[in-house]
Amino acid sequence: MPIIDARVAPRLSVPAAGRSLVRAAEERARHFRQAVSILESSLRSTEANQRYLSICTPRWMFTSGFALEESIEARASRFLANIWLAAACCGGLDANATLSEAETWFLGNDVELFEQISSLIPDEFANAAVSHLAKLASDEHLLELLPYILDPFGPASRLDVMRDPSNLSARNAKKEGGVFYTPSDVADYMVEHTLQSIGISRTARWLDPSCGTGVFLVSVLRACGELSGCNKLDFALENLFGIDVSCQSIESCAFVLFHHCSSDAEDLAISPWRVWHALRLNLAAADSLRIRPVKQCQEAGYHASACSRDEIRRDLLNGGRITQPVVHSSCNSSFSLFSQNDDINLGDVFPEVASGVDVLVGNPPYASLGFREDASLLAQSYQSSQGVRFSTSGNAYTFFVEMMWRLTKETCSASALVVPLSIAYHQGKQYSNCRRAMSLNGGQWQFAFFDREPHALFGEEAKTRNAILFRLEAPGQPPRGTIATVQTGPLRKWTSRMRANLFRTMNFTPIGSVGLTSGLPKLDGELQGKMYSTLTKRIIRLRSMPSHSGTCLPCDACNSRNENRIYVATTAYNFLNVFRGFSVDDKQLKILSQNRVHYYDFANRSESSLAFAIVSSRLTYWLWHAECDGFHVSKSFIDNLPFDSSSFSTVKAAELSSLGEELWHAVQLFRIESKNKGKLTIAFRPLGCELIREQIDQILIESSGLNAECSEELRDFVFRTVVVDHTDERRMHLTNVFHGTTRSCSNDQENE
Repeated sequence: MPIIDARVAPRLSVPAAGRSLVRAAEERARHFRQAVSILESSLRSTEANQRYLSICTPRWMFTSGFALEESIEARASRFLANIWLAAACCGGLDANATLSEAETWFLGNDVELFEQISSLIPDEFANAAVSHLAKLASDEHLLELLPYILDPFGPASRLDVMRDPSNLSARNAKKEGGVFYTPSDVADYMVEHTLQSIGISRTARWLDPSCGTGVFLVSVLRACGELSGCNKLDFALENLFGIDVSCQSIESCAFVLFHHCSSDAEDLAISPWRVWHALRLNLAAADSLRIRPVKQCQEAGYHASACSRDEIRRDLLNGGRITQPVVHSSCNSSFSLFSQNDDINLGDVFPEVASGVDVLVGNPPYASLGFREDASLLAQSYQSSQGVRFSTSGNAYTFFVEMMWRLTKETCSASALVVPLSIAYHQGKQYSNCRRAMSLNGGQWQFAFFDREPHALFGEEAKTRNAILFRLEAPGQPPRGTIATVQTGPLRKWTSRMRANLFRTMNFTPIGSVGLTSGLPKLDGELQGKMYSTLTKRIIRLRSMPSHSGTCLPCDACNSRNENRIYVATTAYNFLNVFRGFSVDDKQLKILSQNRVHYYDFANRSESSLAFAIVSSRLTYWLWHAECDGFHVSKSFIDNLPFDSSSFSTVKAAELSSLGEELWHAVQLFRIESKNKGKLTIAFRPLGCELIREQIDQILIESSGLNAECSEELRDFVFRTVVVDHTDERRMHLTNVFHGTTRSCSNDQENE
């Protein structure tokens, strides 16, 4: 099969203009799933199950992993389909090879030890399945897309369905909207940045605790294999470890690694079955959430288990006779292996890394935990859940964030996870607990933040906002139990034209040892770091100004004569929509949006104008980006703005109030009316009023003791954030709004 060099040819595993990773994967995955479905319909027998388990059961396994119970027929069918693909792509068999011929190739000189599964499948079913698989065999992009093609659950969250089968219909619905596939450039960036932090090490051991079908493990294999010049198979066997709650994912992951290492196994006079099983030793079907922190593990006894696994691996690779799996009993006798009330040690799963891994990397599930009988145990074990009433609303990913230090070596390790942006701003107790734990467990954190517009990190089918978290623990860094040091970055926006350089231009801003409980600030450069530090130290808050506040419908602002009230829309994008009472005709009133808005009442018109100026300022817009999610505008954010009327002298307060009046009159010339599903949204865009906003910013900057150069920084920030790509002629209309040349817009992207 012709295989492309993913570094040179267009990478279908990377979203780009006019190119979708999900679409590219699904065009191919449907053939694989159809083949599996055909095979599964003919494998519903006890004999088929027994043959599959005899061939596929890991040669070393531990007795408690809390893995999901999955259909043996489905697993056996996927196994056979994977064998045929491996035979066609790595074994030299052509597209006319039968399923039986592929299985014979896979078992090689061990074929006499087993009864073949394929012999139970009628020819008509086997041929039909092969006809679908043959459509993949000559695909030049197969190797690059293989982890996505083999995803057993298709375009949906695995845990959604695996934890609660009743979510199957929801999963099917998600197929229409996309999937959280990790694009290969995201995985490559995370791996390569981690390597820059820790340096290339031939002996560093990597773990993906939610490995799926191996996107991150392939990135590690590619990066470390190329940079160190080592044999990929040797590196995978010694250094790569993965855990997933799905047996189907784990078995497919072993095939993905097999494809990437097959050329290094050609000189071994052994069957592909043995190479696959050697790789399978490092992949465990288990629930990572049930693994204890390594500091609680007793290492005594794991050395013998590790030696036992080494012996099995040597026998596999040297042609020794291995017919039965070795079942490992835990060396920790203080708990029952079969109790759902007990956890497992990392050493029970992988004795070689009982004291922790050198690097942890991955993309955990962004899903509700669903119903779990062990919910109370998880709540006791994870700092994220302390003091939280544990329920199905809890999100699994914060627990994986804790694994960044729970499962890694103390004093010298690194971690990288890509998670939802909510880790940065969500004020729920689970999230603030997680951030507090991040802060109190030492090391150095680096944060990279990604907006979903104009384009999203995971592609246009998965419009999510994300954060990539890097953690480094090394000599010279704060030890565990002390405050971590932090380097942060801005909320990045980009177009598809910019993606190729997105990860080459990443930078981080050091902000020292700070508490993270209230949020992860999104800052770009030393000046922004100083601005944020100065403003957050102020004890003055805007909430002291209003006489009353709350929420109301936009229609309440229509034709309002309350001159002492201002409104703030609850969502924003290129600007905060701040306004006073406005006029609409009866036709517009009937279709006006029902999305509620914040309102604030003040003692008089002068104070409301002063507040209008503060909330409409570029400084507030920048602070909103630094603290929030780039979309929602919460009441708590407005309440906690570090200004009130006492922030200014009498003269400056009067000047600011006058500027607020002037700004309101000006923004009415830039009224935006847009319709979405028949509902009318009205917004007032201040971007054409930059001269007024600059005067407002100068007063705010002076009153808060900020450097005068902050004014230019704010001006540049707003321009960069709104225009994003000034070289793209299609975005020229956004440049024009700063000059007042665009007065109306129906583009929802202006103000989501």
